[in-house]
Amino acid sequence: MIAIGPKIYRLRREQGLSQAVLAARADIPQPNLSNIEKGKQDMTVMTLRKIAYALGVSPKDFFEEPFPETAPAGLSRKRIERIAAAVTGQAVRLTPEEKNIVRLISPLIPTRKKTSRASIHRLNAAWLKLREQFTKEEIKSLCERVEDARVRGDADEAKTN
Repeated sequence: MIAIGPKIYRLRREQGLSQAVLAARADIPQPNLSNIEKGKQDMTVMTLRKIAYALGVSPKDFFEEPFPETAPAGLSRKRIERIAAAVTGQAVRLTPEEKNIVRLISPLIPTRKKTSRASIHRLNAAWLKLREQFTKEEIKSLCERVEDARVRGDADEAKTN
């Protein structure tokens, strides 16, 4: 399945456009654009054309697999373990692709800090980029594994104190 919403979001953000500006350029309501980007709303071919031209791309660009600059990576159990270890602060040797995954997955892991508006935008951007590469199940597995590693690390730290 091709996820067009995240691609629209990424292009819009790369061009420094707000949803309101892109919606005005494409002549569609801003709430509709928001729902399209989140994958909550389907769109007509005409709407896709309007958005594509407002972003300066061809509608066919949204159907290329993978979307330019991304390549599906797949998450084996071994990769999940390495990534989870890196997110929890352990010294692990990672590929450049895995380092990028660590950078994207880190904002998705719950913390005790108060969430700011900027961090919510970073979280949404990270989620959408991850969704371009992985299934929801893979992301969920990764987040659960990171949380398990974090809990184990907290328990180990409590034992030593």
